[in-house]
Amino acid sequence: VVNAATVLSLAARDPVSGQAASGVKETLLRIRSSTSEAAGFQPADSSFALPGPDGLKIVEFFSRDNVLNQEAVSSVAFTLDGTKPELALLSPASDSVGICSAVEGTVEVMGTIRDAHLREFRLEAAPGKNAVVGFVLISSGAVSISSGVLGIWRTADLAGFHTLRLTALDAVENRSALTLNVFIGDPARLLVLGNRDSL
Repeated sequence: VVNAATVLSLAARDPVSGQAASGVKETLLRIRSSTSEAAGFQPADSSFALPGPDGLKIVEFFSRDNVLNQEAVSSVAFTLDGTKPELALLSPASDSVGICSAVEGTVEVMGTIRDAHLREFRLEAAPGKNAVVGFVLISSGAVSISSGVLGIWRTADLAGFHTLRLTALDAVENRSALTLNVFIGDPARLLVLGNRDSL
């Protein structure tokens, strides 16, 4: 499995035959996929990357020497994955507004993590809105989840705004991240207490 940034390379040598070798003149290749017609063989660069879209790619190649002896065509199969993991926070919801993003006690964080080649996901939280540091791990895993429990967030000893962060990494370093500002506590109760304190 490779991504669109993975650099591939070809190398060839001309073996000695009868105490002589004419040397490699050129290496040619073509890239086939299940979604496009195979193009003709073209001179190969020393390094190259696979073009999209995602899916199975067959790299075919051969070399010629300077007296035009040609080897048989060889091939190597790759799966191209240039797609980032799909993430969603369902509860608390990433499209929530106002008190809909408030939680208390023990919270089941629900969501979706999908990727064909998932390596790891991490669910974390940090104090403050839009936090960038101070994250503490809630849960982690390496299996895709569809509309299920991502982790149990115990908030009994926490209060105020926190940043909930969900990240995922696949086998070829495609990354995704999703953050959500969540209020821990009861905003309505705090509002009442605040009004009493102001009297």
